[in-house]
Amino acid sequence: MVMQHCQAVLVFAFGGPSETAPNRYLAKEAKGWARFRCAPLVAQSGLGLTPGPNVCIIEPPNLAPLDFILRFIEIAARFNWHYVDVLAAPLIVARCVRDLEHLGFHVIHAHDPENKRNSFWFDRTSDRLWTQQPLIGWTRERIVRRIPWPIYSHVSKE
Repeated sequence: MVMQHCQAVLVFAFGGPSETAPNRYLAKEAKGWARFRCAPLVAQSGLGLTPGPNVCIIEPPNLAPLDFILRFIEIAARFNWHYVDVLAAPLIVARCVRDLEHLGFHVIHAHDPENKRNSFWFDRTSDRLWTQQPLIGWTRERIVRRIPWPIYSHVSKE
């Protein structure tokens, strides 16, 4: 079996705005990871990254992970991308991988920066309640992960 290389690195924002510590950290990690993997970076606009030759920004900011992936599908089809790396906060990385795989992508590597305390990821200045407080975030995520795909794919769209 031939090991496939990553064709794109997807980075998922964690709440907003881009000035929150988690999103600044994800943006910095994503740039380094894409450079390391020699792959283009596809990011949500809520991360504060600047579009460029190897950086594609998907609008609008604060998309739900599934909405971000659905918009990414259009780009992936244009470039015939099927193999991706994922960078996301620990709270949502498993769901991002699940959604991508359910929609036909192969996730080569899911990179959740483990070197940060759980409390680092939750910022009281975030515009989403579940990214402000760990108890609310993890409770919500446990519920969302258990919703069957047909229902989840319908209600998760913004």
